[in-house]
Amino acid sequence: MLATTVSPTDDPLAAYATGQSWHVFRGSEQDVLDRYYQAARWADCAGSDIIVRVTGDDILADPEIVDRVVDLLLADRNGAVHASNNRTARFPYGADVEAFTFGALEQAWREAGQGEEREHVTPFIRNHPERFPYAELTSPEDLSHIRLSIDYLEDLEFNRALFERLYQEMQPPFHLHDVVRCIERYELRYPAAARVGR
Repeated sequence: MLATTVSPTDDPLAAYATGQSWHVFRGSEQDVLDRYYQAARWADCAGSDIIVRVTGDDILADPEIVDRVVDLLLADRNGAVHASNNRTARFPYGADVEAFTFGALEQAWREAGQGEEREHVTPFIRNHPERFPYAELTSPEDLSHIRLSIDYLEDLEFNRALFERLYQEMQPPFHLHDVVRCIERYELRYPAAARVGR
């Protein structure tokens, strides 16, 4: 499902997603927590249903990592309602995956204040681990020096070069080990002016 905004600037994105036969939900541009919650309700989620969140600027989500995060949440014996691979910075920035129960999302939606807790989906959940037990998937190798997210023009340029090389080698879906190998093999580097932090 694409959960995008009601802004006219997102009309082309919604049209593209509809053309791909995706489910499209449109909601608040500023209150992203509300948009996610309303999208989940629209999809008839309830209680312990699991919602996976991958953001639009992180275009290289590895489906195997998505499955591992969900499996971690399902297998947790400590009552986890949230799982992710980004609490400890060991995966590349831009390979982030989160999974949480609808119940946790609903509680955050009811109780979160204004500002950051509504501009993003999970800060309220993350800021209250005593109320929202979590499980974390960590990478055995520290890959935090790699930036895959597209926030700036330099990121877009880097990702275009990366995708060109990836498509020379294989067809999607691309997995993180493929991406890392491609970056190393072709010695892809960020432009000198690029922001490489998180």
